[in-house]
Amino acid sequence: MSVDSKFKLLAAFKHIGKKIDLSNFDARLVFQKQVYLLQELGLKLGYSYGWYRRGPYSSGAASDGFQLEPIQDDIKNLPELTQDELEAAETLQELILESGENFPDKDEAYCMELLGSLHFVLKHGYPRPASKEEALRRFQELKPKFGEDAEIALELLDQKNLI
Repeated sequence: MSVDSKFKLLAAFKHIGKKIDLSNFDARLVFQKQVYLLQELGLKLGYSYGWYRRGPYSSGAASDGFQLEPIQDDIKNLPELTQDELEAAETLQELILESGENFPDKDEAYCMELLGSLHFVLKHGYPRPASKEEALRRFQELKPKFGEDAEIALELLDQKNLI
């Protein structure tokens, strides 16, 4: 990933009032899924994602996150985001807030794993699901712990034009 893209990621996080936090496993999971969703929303970051046990994962995003985390407060001249990039960040922020409202008894790691993983199965699963119903069935086979929450997550993703 280019230096500009790395700082574009930081600019998007700052725009929505998020800090990069990689202090524990759940924080790293949240970071991975939020970066994945940001990229899927249109922020061109250049990360490649594959399926890992807890959903989409990018070693490039992890590496950049670890580089940025300790210096994020010291960086003053971040790249200016385009209107589309600002909207992508704001849509992620809405998705975070709405997932918390829809799953009030669940933590952020649960919500981001659910949304990121379901989206990955829908858009990048192989073979590509022929319908939302097939994707939902396949997702529930992969991740039965989410149960009926997957149907609510599917609606959230649909409302944000991610599917």
